[in-house]
Amino acid sequence: TGATDTEVRCAAARALGTLDPLPPDAAPLLAKMAKTDAETVGRLAALRGLVAAGPKAKAVRADAEQAAAKGQSGMEVWG
Repeated sequence: TGATDTEVRCAAARALGTLDPLPPDAAPLLAKMAKTDAETVGRLAALRGLVAAGPKAKAVRADAEQAAAKGQSGMEVWG
């Protein structure tokens, strides 16, 4: 299908959060993506992946909260 790089990153971020057990580097990588991805949709997908991981992502909660608090348009995690 011709998926873009952004679409692939977003799908991977959302899927990572649903893995059980969560791989050890998944939460830190999602937190990094939530803070640094070039696309708003990528940062949002990473945050949603962390939300899906729930307590398994507890170690990066502060980073996720910091990324979500930036208040950028389109960053509604719960919407």
